[in-house]
Amino acid sequence: MTRFSPKKILAPVDFSKFSIDALRAALDISEIRGAEVTALHVTEEPSKPDTYGHSTVLHTNWQMIRERVFEESRAELETLTSEAGASQDVKLETIMGDPTNEILRIAKDGNFDLIVMSTHGRTGLNRLLMGSVAERVIRHAPCPVFVIRGNGKS
Repeated sequence: MTRFSPKKILAPVDFSKFSIDALRAALDISEIRGAEVTALHVTEEPSKPDTYGHSTVLHTNWQMIRERVFEESRAELETLTSEAGASQDVKLETIMGDPTNEILRIAKDGNFDLIVMSTHGRTGLNRLLMGSVAERVIRHAPCPVFVIRGNGKS
């Protein structure tokens, strides 16, 4: 049996305290195995007005809102990486889209060996209503997924 030795680790983060723990775990694994870590944040696309002018975001310059959201996410990702105490270089990736789909796409396209992510640990109605990105990633990931479970309180 060969030893599992990931060389590329994807650490999706949602800026919760649980995702800092998951990023720290990814960094720890990376130090032991000599792996490269990519911290990924997926921001959901701000709503763009439709042809009838209906939207959840009412603003005359949709593109400006989109760029601002992207820049704020990038800055927050840099802060989170710093808070996690990264002693090595961490690649930072900020994109817009559906979190589950983008995490799976990046994991596959980037040939990642391991995904390390957090879950909020919600149960019951909260989990049913909000769904679980981690659960969907586990089901469809092209590589192993290591999940750091939160206590359900964010």
